[in-house]
Amino acid sequence: MSEDQSTEAPLLRLWNPNVAANWSIVFTPIFGAWIHAKNWRELGDFEKAKNSMYWVYGYAIFALVIGFVPDFPAATSIGVTVFWYTSSAKEQINYVKSGSFYEKKSWLKPILLYLTGVVFFVGVITTLQIAAIDEDDLKGTSIEILNGMASENGMGTVCSSVSQLEKQVDGSYHAVAEFSDGDKVKIRIKSEMATVSVEIIEDIIEDDLFINTVKGLVTQILSEEKMNTQCESVTELVELEDGIYNAMATLSNGDKVKIKIEHSLQQIYVSLIEDEI
Repeated sequence: MSEDQSTEAPLLRLWNPNVAANWSIVFTPIFGAWIHAKNWRELGDFEKAKNSMYWVYGYAIFALVIGFVPDFPAATSIGVTVFWYTSSAKEQINYVKSGSFYEKKSWLKPILLYLTGVVFFVGVITTLQIAAIDEDDLKGTSIEILNGMASENGMGTVCSSVSQLEKQVDGSYHAVAEFSDGDKVKIRIKSEMATVSVEIIEDIIEDDLFINTVKGLVTQILSEEKMNTQCESVTELVELEDGIYNAMATLSNGDKVKIKIEHSLQQIYVSLIEDEI
């Protein structure tokens, strides 16, 4: 006795290529091209699978370049994504459009794997950036940034040097910047994702030029007050708030007066508070 027997071919198990393309808007074409490569292998087209992987490798290199180029135009990334969709992704989307001959696979595993890869990739870029930036680069870039700040504020001076770099716990650096007029300021330098930023922390008012300027201003005030004496020294500096100090001025006749100093990057103001008793 014989029976006609028929066997059904097992359904292919694929990820929806259209959904993969949509995820690529968030996860970049690296994700979509990787999913499409796996689908092509399942479909038996290994040549197209290899071409999809070329997109994975190519966009990874592109992303690496972006990581080292500050202010990279976002339109370029969008353009690359659109080009990948029209030249590669759309072909598979049209091929499996009906979805009637395959079983849809879950997205949980590939998304988790991809996010793990992203964390690793960002770690690699960060490590390379840290290794690529040495102290001389930080100094040079900081000088350029400070000169830009000085120009915007109309200071009429330029930063001549950055020295005494001290690395902080958070990865930033403290340093001393000296300007062409002799003024010195303490700065904080941060280097993140190939971008260097500089913040002025405080003026270093122990600078000789600053003290001499204050002494000259005190002497000028005394002259205007018709006092036949000069300021010999300025000591006992006490910071009241950012850029504002009290100090003690010793005069050539031996008297002492308490003074108030207001110090910005552009000007110094001095006023007499009271005679020292």
